Amino acid sequence: MAERLAADRAALVEEVPADTFAGFKMRLAGSDYKASEQAANWAGKLVGEFFDLDVRDRADKRKAKEMLAAWIDAGELEVVQMQDAYRRVTPHVKPVAAPPN
Repeated sequence: MAERLAADRAALVEEVPADTFAGFKMRLAGSDYKASEQAANWAGKLVGEFFDLDVRDRADKRKAKEMLAAWIDAGELEVVQMQDAYRRVTPHVKPVAAPPN
């Protein structure tokens, strides 16, 4: 069941153009997007902005969550503990750093 779910998630993002995803990762890296969908600056809102999803809509919100999960599963994104603007350490979504050469 978990494998099928991961495959379904991967199918959601396999058609995303590389340059669009690169732009998404740049915006994600340069900002303070959180992992919690309840946060005002939830990373899924950036997914919605880039991929024309209205995250206020239940179906689009689920799709944004699944896209983030697919990229996390694929090792493109990661959830890291970071200090936010209020000095609280909270989970944030960031691109995985490129390995050193």
